Amino acid sequence: MIGRIFVGIWRGLDGLRKFLHLLLLLLLFGVVVGALNTSIPRIADRSALVIRPKGTIVEQLTGSPVDQRNPVVGSHRCAQGGEERFPHQGGRVRPQ
Repeated sequence: MIGRIFVGIWRGLDGLRKFLHLLLLLLLFGVVVGALNTSIPRIADRSALVIRPKGTIVEQLTGSPVDQRNPVVGSHRCAQGGEERFPHQGGRVRPQ
């Protein structure tokens, strides 16, 4: 009698486990199908990308940090061939 009660409880828990695994699998499958089913936005032929940078304009250093700190290597005249080398180049936007 007691053995049948425990067998019934065990079968009930096993059935609940199988049901919960099925729900988890269906949920995972739904997420994968939903992620793959997204539509690609249409862009008109003569569209333009508008960029509106915000923040202050700062200068960006070129070269390695060692070159920037060393006055001989980081100077405007490079030791190899006398080619000009500027440590500052172009304005960049630093977001605030």
